[in-house]
Amino acid sequence: MKFFLDQTENYQELIDSYQIEGVFLSEADPSLKSTQYIIKDDEIYEKETKIGRRLVINSPETMQDALNQDIEEELKIILIETSDWHIIPLENLIAKFATRSTQLIASASTPEEITLLANILELGVDGCLLHGSDIYSAKDLLDTLTAEGDNLSLQEVKVKSVKRIGNGDRVCVDTVSILKEGEGMLVGSTAAVQVLVQAEVEETGFVNSRPFRINAGVVASYCLNFTKTNYLSELAAGSSVMIVDRQGRTRKEFVARVKIERRPLLVLKVLHQEREFPIILQDAETVKIVTTEGSKRVDALQEGDTILGYVSEKARHFGMEIHEFLEEK
Repeated sequence: MKFFLDQTENYQELIDSYQIEGVFLSEADPSLKSTQYIIKDDEIYEKETKIGRRLVINSPETMQDALNQDIEEELKIILIETSDWHIIPLENLIAKFATRSTQLIASASTPEEITLLANILELGVDGCLLHGSDIYSAKDLLDTLTAEGDNLSLQEVKVKSVKRIGNGDRVCVDTVSILKEGEGMLVGSTAAVQVLVQAEVEETGFVNSRPFRINAGVVASYCLNFTKTNYLSELAAGSSVMIVDRQGRTRKEFVARVKIERRPLLVLKVLHQEREFPIILQDAETVKIVTTEGSKRVDALQEGDTILGYVSEKARHFGMEIHEFLEEK
């Protein structure tokens, strides 16, 4: 996904800090150093060369007109602006331009809108024109978007102990997608160290697999969610969650339902730099922790085993990273 801006004031900081492909303007701004696309009478110019066209779709008639237009093959960009109908017009235009090198650019102002645009017809548009009321909202949006595509550096942590502790409220997170072996969520009792709990993707002789489900831990546990953490108790249908695999590749998925039930629990303690960190999980054979080579049942882990986790040196306040002293046990 490529990103473009539509602002003209003091945005060089964003252009220099992020991969901004260009800025759409109604007239040239000599203060901007990046590529400028000038819109004149719905035609888009780069310097003096026509390189694109703007299509405004606000009715069935303008939709049909856009589909019937003979768009020049050499055009680099089609900028699409829609009214309250977004998905159907873009599906039609994505299908129309699927075999061409012309880039389809659509407007968006929230991460949710960008996620939608990226997945229409499983192809998505080629780029988004970001609308922000000021530099701060645009920067926040870009921070969120760049974080969502990042890979994490997972580390091996050693198991110190596994101990049964009685019953408590545990959370199953059912996602809207089928997950694969080695994929799950990073979960822990502290923000400092979390382990990768695998989705219930594996068949057993006793229960069917639930490849959409992560049996993630107790209600007070943290789950890492890109630039912040959430308590598992905060998640609900429609929430977004970060899915991670054993290579540290991340992607966003959404929650279909959350099941909170009282179940037997165990506390898993792991070591990092000689310090112990706890993770409380359901005591069940279907709960598995990801390792570099496979996954292991949490109830079968033993002292000295190595499992995959994520280590953060920063404290958290309302789920956001801060620089302060914080000790969690």
